[in-house]
Amino acid sequence: QVTASSLAAEVKNAENMIQDNLNGAGFSVPWDVHPRSLRAEFAHNTDLLLTLDQGAIEKRGEVGIWEDTPFGLGGGVCRDVRRDGTAAELLGRLCVMAKRNESIAEAIAFAEAPRPLRPGDAR
Repeated sequence: QVTASSLAAEVKNAENMIQDNLNGAGFSVPWDVHPRSLRAEFAHNTDLLLTLDQGAIEKRGEVGIWEDTPFGLGGGVCRDVRRDGTAAELLGRLCVMAKRNESIAEAIAFAEAPRPLRPGDAR
């Protein structure tokens, strides 16, 4: 479900992408996207279904990466990332299950940090 909070996270993604690219810090998808945004759930272009009929599509919860979601940033299934991914991918996709809430909270704080970033502010 897309909510006002997830839309605000999408706006933050757009602002960060502009600012981070203008100041040379760069913005990497999916690593730098806001974990509570819809964009956090998929890696590439995807078809989205939109309806004004609130009951037409089953709601499974708010979009984004949460402690109990089976996927990490960019839509990678954490089970597969843990099996086949590198340590950097495990961390970057937020797929380390121990203290996952803390990792997600740190990624949210980074996404919401004031721009421009300073050298060394990278996540």
